[in-house]
Amino acid sequence: MSRTSNPIGRSAALAILSYSAKIFESLQDLFNPIVVKEMKQAVQGKFVSSLLLLLLAVQLLVVGTWVLMTPDVARRFDTGAGMFMTLEGLLLGICILFIPSYTGIRLISERSPANMDLLFITTISPRAIIAGKSLAAAALTLLIFSACMPFMVLTYLMRGIDLPSMFMVLALSFFLVVIAIQMTVFVACVPASRPMQLVLGILELVILFLVFSMTMGTSYSLLFSGIGASLGSWSFWGPALSFGALGLMLTGLLFFLSVALISPASANRALPVRSFMTVAWLLSGAVCILWQRSAYTVETFFPASPFPFHPDAIAFWDCATLGVLALGLLVAASEREVLGPRVTLQIPREAWLRGAAFPFFSGAANGLLWSLLMIALTLAVSSLPVGLGGSRERISSADIGVMGAFALYILAYVMTALFVRRRLLASTVTVSLTWVVALLLLAVGCAMPLSIRYSFVADAWNPSHDLWFLGNPFRVRPDANLIYHVTFAAIWAAVASILNGPWFIRQCKAFRPNPSPRVREGDGR
Repeated sequence: MSRTSNPIGRSAALAILSYSAKIFESLQDLFNPIVVKEMKQAVQGKFVSSLLLLLLAVQLLVVGTWVLMTPDVARRFDTGAGMFMTLEGLLLGICILFIPSYTGIRLISERSPANMDLLFITTISPRAIIAGKSLAAAALTLLIFSACMPFMVLTYLMRGIDLPSMFMVLALSFFLVVIAIQMTVFVACVPASRPMQLVLGILELVILFLVFSMTMGTSYSLLFSGIGASLGSWSFWGPALSFGALGLMLTGLLFFLSVALISPASANRALPVRSFMTVAWLLSGAVCILWQRSAYTVETFFPASPFPFHPDAIAFWDCATLGVLALGLLVAASEREVLGPRVTLQIPREAWLRGAAFPFFSGAANGLLWSLLMIALTLAVSSLPVGLGGSRERISSADIGVMGAFALYILAYVMTALFVRRRLLASTVTVSLTWVVALLLLAVGCAMPLSIRYSFVADAWNPSHDLWFLGNPFRVRPDANLIYHVTFAAIWAAVASILNGPWFIRQCKAFRPNPSPRVREGDGR
């Protein structure tokens, strides 16, 4: 039969090939170009390969030395566990230090004005850039973990360790390295000078060292407690899934903050951040309420925690949330007061939708309102009976009063700084530096009364003189002076808010959609 005698078959084959080529091209578009770029440069460079070979050589040296220098290695039943923890410390220490540093240094160099590279000329969205950087670093970490796992699995043959516990410890280590990578990306995106970036880098190294210490202590406790035997029970999966969910929320928060930092100033940068934080607030609060009803504490997840106390879940959530929202007040007061066309194009035209969207959009008044609403909701949740059997065991009304006084003090300082900057320093201090004014006022409010007390008051150490600490949010205690702190902070915050009332009303009235026809706006740069 002739090859051209079946034109229908040839047409069908060509159609299938053409359709397959289109599918392949569409799949190529799904790949993040930043991931491809980073992986290509990592393969062509010498840093990753040198790090991998060095780590493998050190692990081989450790295993060989351990076997040769331990005379009773054949009779001991803890050799495998001890060797595994040594290899785990090497792997975690190198990955949590070098991989985030490698990623952060590359990102800082690409953001430098002297290097007109990726972030200045690309049309790739900020979200794709941050996702590509993080995914590429996570892939390199996974490569290193995969290369080192054969040496670590061999410790199973030396007894004293089981495979499920080993894999759980490795999974925990990998998860924490990914969080460290995202934290480093966030620090690298902060628009600061080189000296300030150096200070932030040192602070991050301190945090990573604490995380490394806590992880090693927790891994040791999990390994020698036989965590692998409890994989079939909820006593393991409950805390594990809860910890994983909170870790993902922290990673997501750092991701969206990084995207906001490298996005154009004219974009609606606060919308994705505040939307994510609201969802994370709901989910983390639900998880911590479940912890509270199950009598879990922070010690459940970090038995080797260096902190001298182990608060219950809801108290830990309250303090962490209020701390983040206090920073949110400082950031909100430093946001712009005039919305650009890129933001007004996204404002809903319906009045009820516009009111609901107002706290989530970029803008100083928007951010202040969102932070206040979230603080009020957090304090309301704190007063709910969520303990065992519906009872409250640890968080009392006095503790809630302490948290409320702290929030009122921060609000008072922020609103006072906003008024001072607008009325007295408008020509010398820009809007973006309002947080600096607030911190200076906070320093004066904390240090000046204390200096006067110890300089001019006799018997200054007498507890009856603690009213000199009025205005200091860090000296609020659940004692007899709490009512004075709450009253003073509430009056101060109310007066400062009233003074800024006309400004806030103008911001609300200016929150109107652009009268021009709505156009579809991408998030390109």
